[in-house]
Amino acid sequence: MRNFASLVTAEVRGDLDRLTRPAGEVGPLAYRESMARLGEGFVTAYADQLRDVGRLLLVCTNEDADFLARGVLDGLKLAAIRTHVACFWNDREVVTGNRSAVTVDMAPIVRRYVEPGEVDAMLVVKSIISSACVVRTNISELIYDYQPSRVIVLAPVVFKGAEGRVAEEFAEDIQQRFEFIWFAEDDEKDGDNVRPGIGGQVYERLGIGTRQEQNNYVPELVKERRLLAQ
Repeated sequence: MRNFASLVTAEVRGDLDRLTRPAGEVGPLAYRESMARLGEGFVTAYADQLRDVGRLLLVCTNEDADFLARGVLDGLKLAAIRTHVACFWNDREVVTGNRSAVTVDMAPIVRRYVEPGEVDAMLVVKSIISSACVVRTNISELIYDYQPSRVIVLAPVVFKGAEGRVAEEFAEDIQQRFEFIWFAEDDEKDGDNVRPGIGGQVYERLGIGTRQEQNNYVPELVKERRLLAQ
């Protein structure tokens, strides 16, 4: 069953529905456009929460950078919010303990792009949060160096209980900094895939490769910002 946030508009529902339709009906271009609109929609819907963030570090994965994260950045620019960017390339691994059959999802960082600067708050953007291992890893990589007073975690879709899974490995003083923003919460899974979720594996739906190939993708957003920094 899907639960919608109170601020979801008809336009946002339309884009969320578009993400879940089969690839034969919604190709990569339309999927990308919906992700970008959802990014801008977050800034519009939650303007009051974002207005006083101060100096912001937007944290994203490489597959989200050109679409969901770019939409968020466009909205932040219109709101005149000063923003730095951090982008991570994550692998996915499942590790089994030596003395038990317990398996742990891990998301080691294999590449990173982080812009320097003072930071008051982190805005962590992810297309969907389920196991939360990618989000936890990327927050851990930055939070102790930057010590932001707020950590805003933003995703169009989350699997029920995602907030707890993101926060559970952090000390209480860090957990108290977390804020979560989402448009839809789902509570059903088919294997590893949340249903209806975002219609499958995001990198494949975006047309940027398979799970094995995704880390070869260098976002245009990163290329552009590197050039501006020269």
